[in-house]
Formats: sequence, structure tokens, C-alpha cells
Amino acid sequence: MNILVLNYEFPPIGGGGGAVSRDLAISLQRRGHRVLVITMQYGSLPEKEEIEGVVIYRVKCLRKSESVCHPWEQISYIFSLIGFYLKHLSKEQFDVCHAHFIVPTGVAALYLKKKLNIPYVITAHGSDVEGYNQKRFRLLHVILRPIWRILVREARAVVAPSFFLESLMQKRDRNIAYTVIPNGIDLAYYRKLAKIYSKTKSMVVLCRLQKPKGVQDIIRAFAQVRSLNWKLNILGDGPYRNELESLTRKLGIEDRVIFYGWVKNKSEKYGQLLGEGYLYLSGSWFENCPVSVLEAAGAGCRVLLSDIPAHRQLMKKQDMFFPCGNIKVLAERMETAMEMYDGEAIEVYEAERYDWGKVCARYEEVLN
Repeated sequence: MNILVLNYEFPPIGGGGGAVSRDLAISLQRRGHRVLVITMQYGSLPEKEEIEGVVIYRVKCLRKSESVCHPWEQISYIFSLIGFYLKHLSKEQFDVCHAHFIVPTGVAALYLKKKLNIPYVITAHGSDVEGYNQKRFRLLHVILRPIWRILVREARAVVAPSFFLESLMQKRDRNIAYTVIPNGIDLAYYRKLAKIYSKTKSMVVLCRLQKPKGVQDIIRAFAQVRSLNWKLNILGDGPYRNELESLTRKLGIEDRVIFYGWVKNKSEKYGQLLGEGYLYLSGSWFENCPVSVLEAAGAGCRVLLSDIPAHRQLMKKQDMFFPCGNIKVLAERMETAMEMYDGEAIEVYEAERYDWGKVCARYEEVLN
């Protein structure tokens, strides 16, 4: 197949949805398909790049942050994408367009379908579904309801990476047969990290720094543990960072909590911190199919997760969970995990089912 991939988030910018689109594109290319990506330009990133055979075009847009993209910036991407395509790629023959995020990317996919008869498949990632983040996107989702329904109904298929996200989409339009395909990881890469690095007395948090990610709960629980020779490494950036740094100073643990900011996915620093991390923590109030949990588990980290549907879908053992927002229980679970420290990586789940080889095969069926 000749596949056009659209996503305003694509590494090194964006979060989990961007990493998913990159790894899936590479996996499809390895399986013999031709994949071309159109994404956002940012900073000094090259306008055209090739990664493992995947051709990537970055179109000029409004964007001020690696980690956050505002609605008006997303709108600029739609117009830039369409203009770029019509000018440079209109003679290309694509079999299918794979759009990541119903809104905004689905708008461009719908235009290309109407204009050039290119069928499209959409993968939702969370923020593009009403009910996923009510505090941040509630009004925007209400405004976008009519266009949202058009975008999913015009798609050949709509993929949800989790049953939780599928249930939210069913509430908005029950006439669509949504397809659930979990996010995947490059399992060989993360297992290699577990072999290269020895586990240290460190905990890892990897996410956008926003209040619903629950990082403040993790920091408060970390302040209560008795062992003082552990570090809490926080990878990520976002609008809540200043409040979190202020909280560590208030609790007197700023020397043991390290904010690394935005760390490029699969960079040397990223691999080292994840490879050396003994305990991975997620305190999220809600998630879709969190890739970072899979990556940490693949790298041999013990995981401790808030008890929400998306985490339950990935992990099964009861001792991996704590009640969402319960600082006392989280601190107790932290200490239990710390007492088990032996410097060794562990295997905590059936990793093979999330390897891109298997996940990509399911996407290949949908795209075909």
C-alpha cells in the first residue's frame, strides 16, 4: 500500500500519540508498504527527513511548545497541510490516509477524501474524544460535536487504543463500529535497555506535566517515604511544572526530585533514565492507552499505577495499583516496592502482545 500519515504531533514534538504514529509508520514501512508523513514544523527541525524509509514532511505552522499544541496552532496545521499537499503531492497516488486524532487531523483527511477521493482511517488518542478531559476540553468538545460526528462517519474505520476510549466514543455516536487496537512499543529496544543498565534506587515519572496526570500525588507520597537515598526523576514538561517544583520546595524534597524537562523519546538520556529506573509511577486520573507504562514495563521497571480503566487494561496484578488520589496508600506501596529493591530488572506482563509486530499486523488489516 501507499499510505499517507497525518499527525500534528510527531517526535521529537508531542506526547504518546506522536510516538505511536512514528513507530507504527516505521513498522508499516518494514512490512513493505510505502509511508509518507506530513506533520508540524517546529524550531530547527528539517522540513524533510527520512527515518528508516519513512519520508517525513514538516509544514510551517504556528507552534510555540514541544509539549503542548493549542487549538489555534492546530488550525494553522490544517491549512498548511492542505496547501502543502495540493502544491507538492497532488500527483501522488495514495491508497489510504491514516489520520491520528479525530480533531484536528481528521478535518484535513476529510478534505483530501472529498477533493481527491483518498479514503481515510482515524486513530483517536484521547484529547479528541468528548468526556476524556472534561476540565480542559469540555467547551471545545461541545462546540465540535457536529464536525466530530461527520469526521467519524466519513472514515472507513475509527480505531480506539483502549476499551475506555471506545466507550466514550460510543456515547457520542453509536452508529459507528469502532475498532479497538492497543498502542504498541518497540519491545526489542526496551528489553535492550533492561540488559544495558543496572537498576538504581530511582523512581521514574514520564508524562506531560498537567494536573490530571496526578504527579502532585506522587510527589506528596514520595515525601512521606522513610528512605532518603532514593531519587524521583520526572521526565516531561507542561503548564503544571511550576506548581510541581514549588510543591517539592514546600515539602523540603527538592534535592531528591529532579525535573529533567522534555526528554526526547528514545534519546540516550531517555534510555538511561528508563533503563536505570527501578520503579515507574503513574498517578493519572484518566488515560487512553498509556505508552509510557508499556515502555517502562518493557525496560524491566516495576510499575505502580493509579487504579483507572486504562491501567487495568494493561496490567493485571492487584499490587500494581493504588486508589487514584490516595496519598497514604501510594506511599505505602512505594515503600513496599523499595524494600524489594535488588537492582534487577523484572518481567511484569505479557509484553509480546504489545510488540509493534503484532499490533502493526492488526492495523495492516484495517488499512487494507
